[in-house]
Amino acid sequence: MEDTDSKSNPHKKSKVADRRWVPIGSPSWLSNMSHHTTACNKIASKIAAEAINNNTKPFGTELFWTPGIVLNQNQIDNNSVWPYFDLRDPANPTRVPPAHVRLSDWWVAAVITNEDITARKRGKVWTFDFDANGLIKTTRVPRGEPVIVELNGDLFLPVVKQFYVLCGQEMALRIPWVINFPPKKTLYLWTNMFRMPKEYCNLAPENAIKANFPGQRLKCYTYQGLLSYELPTKKVLVLQADNPATLPSDFADDSISLSTKGDFAKNDQKPNHSPSLDPVPLQSALQEETTTDNTKPTDQKGPMPDNQDTIASQSADQNKTQAAGSSETPLNPAGNTSSADEILQSVLTSFNYTDPRVAILQEQVAKLKSDLHFMRIDNDSSLSAITGLNVDIGTIKSELKLTKTELNIAKNELDIALESKLGAIEERDQARSIAEGTSNKLDDALSLVNELNAKLRSKDDEIEKLRLQLFEARSDKPAEQSDLNRKSPLIPTNAAVSQRTSSILKVDTSIRASPTDMSDNEKIIIWTHDANRLANEMCFLRTRLTSLQDLYKKSVDINKFYQKHITDLDAKYAEATVRLKKLEGPIEERLDIIETTLRQRVDVVETDLHRTQEQLDGFKNNLTKLQNEIEFTDENEGPDAGCNDGGAGGAV
Repeated sequence: MEDTDSKSNPHKKSKVADRRWVPIGSPSWLSNMSHHTTACNKIASKIAAEAINNNTKPFGTELFWTPGIVLNQNQIDNNSVWPYFDLRDPANPTRVPPAHVRLSDWWVAAVITNEDITARKRGKVWTFDFDANGLIKTTRVPRGEPVIVELNGDLFLPVVKQFYVLCGQEMALRIPWVINFPPKKTLYLWTNMFRMPKEYCNLAPENAIKANFPGQRLKCYTYQGLLSYELPTKKVLVLQADNPATLPSDFADDSISLSTKGDFAKNDQKPNHSPSLDPVPLQSALQEETTTDNTKPTDQKGPMPDNQDTIASQSADQNKTQAAGSSETPLNPAGNTSSADEILQSVLTSFNYTDPRVAILQEQVAKLKSDLHFMRIDNDSSLSAITGLNVDIGTIKSELKLTKTELNIAKNELDIALESKLGAIEERDQARSIAEGTSNKLDDALSLVNELNAKLRSKDDEIEKLRLQLFEARSDKPAEQSDLNRKSPLIPTNAAVSQRTSSILKVDTSIRASPTDMSDNEKIIIWTHDANRLANEMCFLRTRLTSLQDLYKKSVDINKFYQKHITDLDAKYAEATVRLKKLEGPIEERLDIIETTLRQRVDVVETDLHRTQEQLDGFKNNLTKLQNEIEFTDENEGPDAGCNDGGAGGAV
């Protein structure tokens, strides 16, 4: 498939005789294919060399798109730094990918077949993959997995506009992906034109390749040409050449486009196409292909007479019968015409409505209508973009409100935690003061108990001494006194003791201070009474000591409870502080991102609105001018129509 020059010197460009789209399998196609193979191999070799130098896989250093990536204006203007996007969504092929990214082959197919994406939007939003006219770039290298569609049980690779194969990066590094020059046709995505290589179709069932793109969104190639890859030889195989009998004269297709709404006007106006091919046999067509000139037939738009020779003869006859001073302006043989005002003035002055310049005027009218149609489409696209932007702004505002609400809730929780902490600190201080007061009282009670115990011990010692003295006194008395004592006992009865005790208690303290004046029994009674009183006081103090100990234990428990409560509040306060810090960081970042995104979108919308306003102003001027011309033409066409209906007399 490659010529001798390209084999000897791969960097030498192959000569291309004709850069137009040519039928598959023709000699011109075979010659052009050598040029395409050389160009694609050069790009693939450069990519492989860069991968070897970087010690990575091909495209291994490329940045992948993530939802958090935001580009500044300088990065948006430089598409060489755009991230690569390959998050396929087979269940939703009408989904629109993010703006300013490098698209994989699957997303290129999705963008081309999306009816809501115009050619202008393709060439403006994804400039890395499409040119300004929305056509896929020939210098673009296929990326990602190959796009595979199924038709009648066979697998095919889609072909963009009959020249670019969406084969994926693995095949593109070995085999050319450009198979023709782009035709001047509407941008379609064709199926049943390039069959999957047999090496991929003959795999085991568990490894079989399946379709990953809906085939009904593609257009069926009806010119009978069929290509494929031969992987071992790295060549493009012509399984079946195009049938010239199936090719229309202008390579046009009358069916409705499935690609975009903005690729052609909906008023049955066809775009400019390549020169026509006569439906002659393939051999003669291929022989005559290199000798045909490059002149393009003039596209006839608007109502034109069927017989051009008749029109020319009528125009010549009428020119002969007109006055020598007529203001007609002859048609430029090269196809260049004067302005619409000059043509209109010339036609209306000569009253020659069969003049070919009327057709030129009608062609300009049709062109203005087509421009009006495109302006309306652009205006609708701008309005839809503004509507979508308003929806996005509303969504962002609602998200911002929710974020602010969460921030306020977190701040309220933090304030509540601070108040709880301060209250707990106050309660803890009160508990500590109560505990300290209780502890002081307990210490005083303990010291008092110790003093009472010491007094009790001293009194017990005195009682023991008195008892010992009493025992000694009793043992020293004579026996007669003992008998007398037995007859008249010295120990009084209980009633006497009580009466004596009460009388003793009523005695002045000065008497008690001199125990030598008292008898032994009186001393014993007084000391016994003091001992009982001290015992009662000691019992009371012990009871009070027990109550103080219980109160102290309760104070200790309360102090522990408040300490635990304070610890819990400190933990909650720390948790609330951490949560607030976590919320403040992402919220500030998110607000910055939202602000940047809104500014970018507002700038884009303002630019589009300004451009649309300029186009609308120009369109209004052209429309006003066109309406005046059409009204003036309609007013003067009435008499001419009556003359034509009148036969020969009317012609005069």
